[in-house]
Amino acid sequence: MSAAGEGEPRAGAASSLLRRRPVSLIAGVASLAVIAGLWGARRPIATELIDHKLAEWHVPARYRIATLGLTRQRLIDVVLGDPMQPDLVADWIELDTHFGLDGAHVVGVRAGHLRLRGRIANGRLTLGSVDRLIPAAPGKPFALPAIDLDLGDGGLDLTTPAGPVVLRLAGRGRLDSGFRGTLRGQAPTLALQGCAASAVTLAGTIDTRATGLRLTGPIRADRLECGGVRASGVRFDQATTLSPALDHWRGTGRMRADRVARGGTIATGVEGGIGFDGGPLATTGRLTMAAARIAASDLVSVRGATLAGDYRLANNALRFNGTVGGRATLADRWRRGVARLDGFAPRARAAPEP
Repeated sequence: MSAAGEGEPRAGAASSLLRRRPVSLIAGVASLAVIAGLWGARRPIATELIDHKLAEWHVPARYRIATLGLTRQRLIDVVLGDPMQPDLVADWIELDTHFGLDGAHVVGVRAGHLRLRGRIANGRLTLGSVDRLIPAAPGKPFALPAIDLDLGDGGLDLTTPAGPVVLRLAGRGRLDSGFRGTLRGQAPTLALQGCAASAVTLAGTIDTRATGLRLTGPIRADRLECGGVRASGVRFDQATTLSPALDHWRGTGRMRADRVARGGTIATGVEGGIGFDGGPLATTGRLTMAAARIAASDLVSVRGATLAGDYRLANNALRFNGTVGGRATLADRWRRGVARLDGFAPRARAAPEP
């Protein structure tokens, strides 16, 4: 009796377990089917979510999803903004996403060939509809975002108060502090604060820090005119630091020019150092220049000429306060003429009296 009594509950428990197993199995299979269905439909769902967000931010966009993971997404054939004049075009972009209590955030971006269109107005950089995708604190000035960027070939067609500039950038690192890369640029003409330059090119390196953006490398110009001073064959090896808001610059550099002229005065073999500190409204600094030779109005020639002092560029005018030095001599043509007069004078005094 006791054995049979003990066996009956076990049999009942086994029977109950057998009845529950199919139910659990069916529930598990159903859950897997739902998950598989959702995973299989993740691209349409993600596309709908992305389209909804872009529409909410008023950003016209075209793209295709190539890879979709929980923390990494790859988009191809990306176009943002007006299709006729897009603000961004990329063959592919990969996004690294972090999920927090306040939602998903993009923390990393990788891109192949990417082109942006932007402009600088009122001391601020804007990238059109792309600005709406970059988080910004209300009431605070522009700042580079805290995003890790790995860029193979980036380009920016930039409209500035000085004129149009085309920039090419490649590099990697966190944009607001830690990015390292190469920067090339060109501009047909630039005009700012009373100065104008033509055929301007830049080839240098760029890195970002908490204190701002640092740019080093040579800037060249076929011609440069500033406050009535005209220079040709200009090369400026500079190191410039821009503020985090890109509205203030300071730095030093060494300038060389084949020829510098003002009025009838012409200097050749010009070289020296220049410091600068300023913003869109004014720039001040100190310069120390030397010239191999200066010719003034075909009359006087100066060798070993030096120029040192402080300058200010503001209101389309150049002001300078400093000193000029050098060894001045008569130009060759006038010196030969004086020599002839010297040769004539003794003969005139030696002539016999009548």
